[in-house]
Amino acid sequence: MLVLWLVSLAPWLVMAGLAVMAFDAGITWQASIFVAIIWTYPISVVIALFGLKWPRLIWAPALHIGVLALFIVALEVTGHG
Repeated sequence: MLVLWLVSLAPWLVMAGLAVMAFDAGITWQASIFVAIIWTYPISVVIALFGLKWPRLIWAPALHIGVLALFIVALEVTGHG
């Protein structure tokens, strides 16, 4: 599983650069949170590296992706997306 998280950093490099396009419509709290979630993904991968000692931490990146998914769904439901 750890290999999957490390490999996922390759497409993240592209997405992290493109995430700033969220500010094209102006600086909003929605864009700021979206960019913060995208840019902090590598931190959760580093936390997963500690999963070698504490096995449950290997799921930290999945939790991060889940938070991003919930944020996007919440924006769509409230009509802000």
